[in-house]
Amino acid sequence: MKEKIKKLQKTLNEWNEKNILVKEEGFLKSKYKIEKMKYDINYEILTIIGKEERYIKINLNQIYKIEQKGNQIKIYLDNDMTISLEVET
Repeated sequence: MKEKIKKLQKTLNEWNEKNILVKEEGFLKSKYKIEKMKYDINYEILTIIGKEERYIKINLNQIYKIEQKGNQIKIYLDNDMTISLEVET
């Protein structure tokens, strides 16, 4: 999984300052946009935040699968949640 996390970090570096669409599906559903995205990983918590202080925090220990395809990332969590991140075009 460490290699997948490194690949995720590389993609997030490329997406820095771009607008990101976030879709959460599972036991709850939500959809929102993070403008001018920045991210940080601290104590195995991935924080993605935008200029309007919209944010999402993901415990990296809860991730069991990451799929990356083009401008989209799907993160699968142990609690049956799926988080999709996509660069707004």
